[in-house]
Amino acid sequence: MDVFCPACDDQVEVEVSADARCPVCHRRFAADELNDAEEHGGDKAGDSTVRPLVLAAVVAAVTALAVIAWTFFDGQDGAAQRAKADDPKPAATATDWQAKFTGAGLKGERALPPGGIDKGLATAVTGLDDAALGKLLASKKGPGRLVIVRNDRRRDHPVLSTEALWRSIEAGKAEPVHAIEVAWLAMAAVRAAGKSASFVIDRAGVQTPLLLARTRVAVRTDGGVLLNPLEVAMGQAEVVSEREVAAWWLLLRAHANRSAADFAAAHADLALAGRVLPDDPAIRFARGVVTMDQGLLDKGLEICEAALAAREDSLARLFLADVLSAMQRPFKAWGHVTAALAVKNPMPEAWVSKGLLQAARVATLPEARKASALAEAVTSFDKALSLSPTVPGARAGLAQVRLLQQDQPAAEKLLREAVDGYKDVDAALLLAELLHGTERGADVAPMLRKLDRLDDERVVKELARALALAGDKKAALAVAESAWKRQPDNRGHALLRADLLRQVGRIDDAIAALEPLRDGEDKERMTLLQAQLYLQKGEIAAAIERLEPMSKVASPTREVLVLLLVAYVHSGKSDAIDAFTKRCLDGGLLTELDIAGVFLEAGDAERAQTVLERAVARPKPSPDAAMMLAMVYVASDRKTDALALRDRMVASAGEGAAELAAKMNEAITGAEKELESIAREEAAAGEAREPANESP
Repeated sequence: MDVFCPACDDQVEVEVSADARCPVCHRRFAADELNDAEEHGGDKAGDSTVRPLVLAAVVAAVTALAVIAWTFFDGQDGAAQRAKADDPKPAATATDWQAKFTGAGLKGERALPPGGIDKGLATAVTGLDDAALGKLLASKKGPGRLVIVRNDRRRDHPVLSTEALWRSIEAGKAEPVHAIEVAWLAMAAVRAAGKSASFVIDRAGVQTPLLLARTRVAVRTDGGVLLNPLEVAMGQAEVVSEREVAAWWLLLRAHANRSAADFAAAHADLALAGRVLPDDPAIRFARGVVTMDQGLLDKGLEICEAALAAREDSLARLFLADVLSAMQRPFKAWGHVTAALAVKNPMPEAWVSKGLLQAARVATLPEARKASALAEAVTSFDKALSLSPTVPGARAGLAQVRLLQQDQPAAEKLLREAVDGYKDVDAALLLAELLHGTERGADVAPMLRKLDRLDDERVVKELARALALAGDKKAALAVAESAWKRQPDNRGHALLRADLLRQVGRIDDAIAALEPLRDGEDKERMTLLQAQLYLQKGEIAAAIERLEPMSKVASPTREVLVLLLVAYVHSGKSDAIDAFTKRCLDGGLLTELDIAGVFLEAGDAERAQTVLERAVARPKPSPDAAMMLAMVYVASDRKTDALALRDRMVASAGEGAAELAAKMNEAITGAEKELESIAREEAAAGEAREPANESP
């Protein structure tokens, strides 16, 4: 079937199955995307229904696999989708967008559109007038009930259906929510009371129409009462269509699913959001974000910048500036920051980003210009703090400048002020690094506990690290266990817990902790970690059972193949080792160096030598393979063969002969020195074992 893949931004041919994936980027297609392709022939032009999106303020970190490491602007935005109070055109009816949910193929609570009425809510609002409805909702504020998600905090819990949200509030177990979720709860209460209302959005002040982080929504009854229990600012309220608020709600849910690494659920939500609100720039921007999540950074940036051209958003620009800075593209990042500062009332975060860019460029400047550049960065951070004393990152950035100015006491003072006075996570993490670097690691854990920000995954991870480095791995595990129990859907907490279970020797528990994580989009990595643990236990067959299916897919990864070869070597089955090695070499799945390295690590120098000799016999032999083979020869007391190999390789090296000769001589000499070192250690160990002479 020909389907449009939003990650690749192109048509791809997909085999129809329960696990249909893009053959290029391996993204899984949701069922409704395949249905759309079948109905419309996969037509990319104008087919917004097959473009899933995800709301994100931060690109999820992609963990690199070795084998395998543990550890809105002022004013109107002009969006055609918004139904204004004076717009004569009728907005889409509720039935229109709710019908999209019915055909989306979602199941259980996920199939429920927002605004559903729970029986308990219906009972609670019976007979209430508009004012009484407002008082009821306002009475639900407080911890475990209605608390708004702060702009400077990450969301690590799911977006519930409106019915489930009411039940969690009544049970006192509700997580912080966005104004969009509360607005849907208010609308459900109005309808349960048999009344009518409209959604309103605030147009005054700074807005973030692409990222939605500062989108302020409430409900106004037909009687004119504003239902706004979280008291979000509504200085310039105007009507907004139901379907738009429904799409925003789906964006929130998709973001939460993505944060939990449930990309299949996120893509299903995003495809549905595209049906509810086609061709919205926020959808395009979010699609770009998820594309970057999948490692296609340039393509993702292109999509995000096209969305910005259609709808301006300062926070989205700063997000892209951060991404570009991480990609070592400071000039393009500077362009986004400059645009964010050019508006009438720039966000304080824009000054923080400018200061960070100014500080980062100091390393590339001549010595005579460094002091003035650092002074400019200080001015930017001071400007941010003058606009908002609580703006995240400003004090941490200013402290970094003080460190560059060789003023560590001033930097530490700034960081402690930020931590103690403002609970600034960025400052706390930088202070932790400063304390570790000055051999005061014992002070890190108390500082982080005092910070009281274990709602932030980064703090949990750093606290566990500090405790582990201090030798108290059981306390580190207790931190991870507590965080995981509070947020069982947080994969970061779950993985940290599994790692610490491993570190304290509870291998079976670590294996069990990884098992539920094997259902996520990063299931291959989780399975690799599990296989490592089986190898550590000596359960080779269990490791092979986990790895073999992943090695038989169309494009197995190097990490899977290398670890499976390690497992085969430990199994001692020569036939399996030889057959797997041949398959990998003949298919170009692994290099001779990969395979020889595994054999050498396992102490099988003979097999390593055979593979390397095959590599250097090629018409254009690998210099790296030749150097490794020379070292193997020396270790086998065959230095003459090593020197002959060197001379043969150098003779055919052409212009690079001298450089190759030097490298091979270095390899041979290094191998000899290593042998001498081993001999000395063995001699010293032998002497230590001899009994001392008795005294007469």
